[in-house]
Order: sequence, then C-alpha cells, then structure tokens
Amino acid sequence: MDELPTIVDEKKPQIVGISETWATESSDMNLNGYHSPIRCDRANGKHGGVALYIEETLRMQPCPEIEVNLSLMIRLGVQCNWNTVTSY
Repeated sequence: MDELPTIVDEKKPQIVGISETWATESSDMNLNGYHSPIRCDRANGKHGGVALYIEETLRMQPCPEIEVNLSLMIRLGVQCNWNTVTSY
C-alpha cells in the first residue's frame, strides 16, 4: 500500500478498488482527493480485506445493507448531460 498514493497521483483514476489490503481498524488508508475509503477489513488473521476509493468529485453512498462476506457495495451517482445514472 506504500506505493498507492504515487500510482493514484500519476494515473488519476476516479475509482480505485483494492483487495488484500491487510488493513486493521487502526490503519490510516486515506488518499488526498478521495472520499474516506469504504472498507471491509478481515476480522481475524493478517491477510485479506478490501477497500474502495471514490474521487471526491463523484457522489457516492455506501450500501451496507447489501454487503456480503468481504464485499463492498456503493451507490454511485454520475451526472450526464441528459440524465443522472445510479449504479450499484
């Protein structure tokens, strides 16, 4: 995860998905220009975990009611010239 800020700064993706984060509750995983990551850390053991980073310019909302076993779901609103699209 040490290289992540450099890669994100160079590539400038709007959405970043990470698996095998190995993060714990105390891990600081924030990235400049992104909402706080939506995370699902493994409860036991050292390995596993997933995280989603969404650029701050995008509207998003976590959907914990449909998360299942180390998966993450978000509601993402994208403004188009003609319509607003919501994706899960």
